Amino acid sequence: MRVTLYLERLHILELTTLKRRRIKGYLIETVKILSVKENVDCEAFFQLAESSRDTRDYSLKLYKRRCRLHSRKFFFSQRVNSWNSLP
Repeated sequence: MRVTLYLERLHILELTTLKRRRIKGYLIETVKILSVKENVDCEAFFQLAESSRDTRDYSLKLYKRRCRLHSRKFFFSQRVNSWNSLP
């Protein structure tokens, strides 16, 4: 019951869910880092994909490194799945 009330309130207020707002924030921050609008070293966070076959002519596709530790698993640079799925 509580879930439907939450979704109804979001619909009435014309808001998106918290999950979608977080993803949007991650994408905006990724654009800022890649376009050097933030005072952050891009290479410290992301590694661009090198193969042109894998990128499908999309020059800013990010390579997701494998991680062994849970602390690294949830780091900002590991949340690139939504970035790579952009058209």
